[in-house]
Amino acid sequence: MSVVRRLVPVLVLFLLAPFVAEYVLGNIPPSRLFLLPMMALLYGTGAVLIREVTRRTGRGWPTIVLLGLAYAVIEEGIATQSLFNPNYVGLHLLAYGFVPALGIAGPWTAYMLGLHTAWSISVPLLLTETMFRHRGSQPWLGRVGLVVIGVLFVLGVSLTAVFSIKLSADHFLASPAQLVAAGGSVAAVLVVLAFMLFRPTAARTTQPDAARTAPSPWLVGVTTFVAGSIFHALIRFGGQYGVPAAIEVLLNVVLAVALVALILWWSRAAGWSQVHKFAAAAGGVLVYGWVGYLLINQQGLGETLGWAALVVFMVALLAGIGLGLRKDARQAVADPVDNAILSQH
Repeated sequence: MSVVRRLVPVLVLFLLAPFVAEYVLGNIPPSRLFLLPMMALLYGTGAVLIREVTRRTGRGWPTIVLLGLAYAVIEEGIATQSLFNPNYVGLHLLAYGFVPALGIAGPWTAYMLGLHTAWSISVPLLLTETMFRHRGSQPWLGRVGLVVIGVLFVLGVSLTAVFSIKLSADHFLASPAQLVAAGGSVAAVLVVLAFMLFRPTAARTTQPDAARTAPSPWLVGVTTFVAGSIFHALIRFGGQYGVPAAIEVLLNVVLAVALVALILWWSRAAGWSQVHKFAAAAGGVLVYGWVGYLLINQQGLGETLGWAALVVFMVALLAGIGLGLRKDARQAVADPVDNAILSQH
């Protein structure tokens, strides 16, 4: 396999992560699509680094989720410092549920950590692995490539931090204690737990539960869409309708834990396949359809139409992946022996 062909999945994930995280969400208008490579220096390198480290050590999605959570702490605690900045982008995001002893707001912290874990890392990574499913869980980079991505990730975090400080009205900089807590403590502990709690896949002896059958992929997709919608609705409307900050945080934490536990339980049933994984990611992407509309429709008709074009592109991409999976499923029925061999790689 040529070097260029081997690196195609890396490039797709590198660009898809910031595309979903910022543009489909509506945080950055489509007219600024030229900023995608700069955004990829943070989001893209983070997603690729998490994927490669996880796959090279033979681990799976539980490790990816915990590393995604560590990434979220690094981005919002060190790079943008939005967890600590009371006037981040002039929106006073910490006013609701502020905890003086910690210097953070519970609702905003829970929202940002869940947002990046799910939509900035897990969803684009899962979509990319589905697109290149015949490469299995193989590493896409060699040791040199992994080092390069690691260096670029540190550069992306550093540049984002510098720009965030310079662009803020008061040149806000979190205290040393807050920076150490975010990067040196919380993120570091999450990284350690990601590898200590979960053994390499080859070392596991868990077999699918033959007594249970995996649910319909449609149910999986609808579940992630509904759960993701509730998650976003709580932060956008909870405070407006008088939901106590502590209750909102509790609801979001319970929702996230319940969804992860449910998907893990489903994934251990007989018949769980790539189609189910894709459905989970697709449901998550579609949540950004209505959320992005709320964020961007106030910026003018041109931006709204541009955002709509991005959403159409994502839907077309999802449809293409879905058709590819359907074709694979038909081929598996026609030639189960070959499919069984492929599934082992």
